[in-house]
Amino acid sequence: MIPRTETESAVELAFSFGPRPLVPDELIANETLSLPVIYVICGPAGSGKTTLAKKLEKNGCKRMITCTTREPRHGEVDGEDYIFVTPEEFRSQALSGQFAESQRYEIANKGPVWYGSYLRDYKDQTHDRVVVLDPFGVKAVRELGIPNLHVIFLDTDLRVCRRRIELRGDDPAEIDRRLAEDRKIFSAFRGSALYDEWRIYPAYY
Repeated sequence: MIPRTETESAVELAFSFGPRPLVPDELIANETLSLPVIYVICGPAGSGKTTLAKKLEKNGCKRMITCTTREPRHGEVDGEDYIFVTPEEFRSQALSGQFAESQRYEIANKGPVWYGSYLRDYKDQTHDRVVVLDPFGVKAVRELGIPNLHVIFLDTDLRVCRRRIELRGDDPAEIDRRLAEDRKIFSAFRGSALYDEWRIYPAYY
């Protein structure tokens, strides 16, 4: 785990807060970091996790492609955004020990879906990597003792999150469910020792 005091904030670099431009070398080749680093981004739905992950990817990180049983959204590409599989395929991969962590969600009006990240990707030491996980996934990966994890918690006002999710065209009932669940889950996560960086953008309440 990378001490917070040894590096500039990866989030500040990725979002380029202030007038200073984003400098890839600062993020990728900082001599104070033990590379490769696995950046784990965690935050409520609509907090900017995917945006940050894409910015880190543009600056040299290799994104982990996680697996899901949900249907692709408009514009999503299998193998690029997610690996889309059937529930039966997911179960087979889980039973064979392919996942470092996996989570089940009840989607409003659609039923259960599964997400998982592959153990092989955490063992790949050839690149800096970035992955988006929920708090349960973060806890599971921490418990595996995987080295060089750097967990970034994006703590975002849920009113901002709601507006962003609404712009995606998600089902209103699903938006309500996710935000209610996130309020409960991240209230507990905020007081935990599972993350290395805590970024409030903007204030949560």
